[in-house]
Amino acid sequence: AMVVNPANGFKAPRDLIAEAKRTPGKLSFGYGSGTARVVAAAFTRSAGIDVLAVPYKGQPPALTDLIGGQIHFVMADLAVIMAQVKAGRLDVLVGDGAAEAAGR
Repeated sequence: AMVVNPANGFKAPRDLIAEAKRTPGKLSFGYGSGTARVVAAAFTRSAGIDVLAVPYKGQPPALTDLIGGQIHFVMADLAVIMAQVKAGRLDVLVGDGAAEAAGR
């Protein structure tokens, strides 16, 4: 799932893509697994955007920095993000119904 900090104002992937195209190389994403890195690379390539990839030793540290505003989005497993989504600290932009499951 792709998650963002609600404070960034991204409500849909198109919002993030528009900002990335407006400010090439300024947005960053975190990943804490090889799979997340591949998915994020595929997304950025297909969207035609230039963003900085920031590696983490696991998904939780990436989510901590996302919540803290150091990065702009994270690709992470649903099981890892659900508590933060339910608490309103993260918004799901792309997933498989995670926002609905979380009651958001």
